[in-house]
Amino acid sequence: MSLSLDPSEPGLSMTPSMGLFELLYITDCARTFSGSSATPVVATLPGQCLLDAACLDYLGMSPTLSDSPCITFSAKDAELPLITRGASLWEALEPSFIKQHEDRMGTGAMSGRVKRTLTAALPGGSLDHWIIDS
Repeated sequence: MSLSLDPSEPGLSMTPSMGLFELLYITDCARTFSGSSATPVVATLPGQCLLDAACLDYLGMSPTLSDSPCITFSAKDAELPLITRGASLWEALEPSFIKQHEDRMGTGAMSGRVKRTLTAALPGGSLDHWIIDS
């Protein structure tokens, strides 16, 4: 997968240092959002740019010169699932999100607060087995 990083404003060109920032940022996003160590296989910059050892180490390769910044990841890295696709992540975060929403919006009606308090007090943490169909 290749990403060409052209400026959104027609007629402008990206400086090499801004191109380097974009390469580092996209590499960081790829790693963060996939929970992997995705490494570009090709990266280009639109001119000479001073690259220190930390930048080269982080990218895992040395960018070459081209007309515009571009970054390419292997098909294997490009197809990595995003960490947000994992149901367990959302199951862990959902209670906190619901509480934050209720605190902000004031939607914690008395009946909802009573239900949450009772649910939290039950050993199984659920009211489902206490509900009897009539």
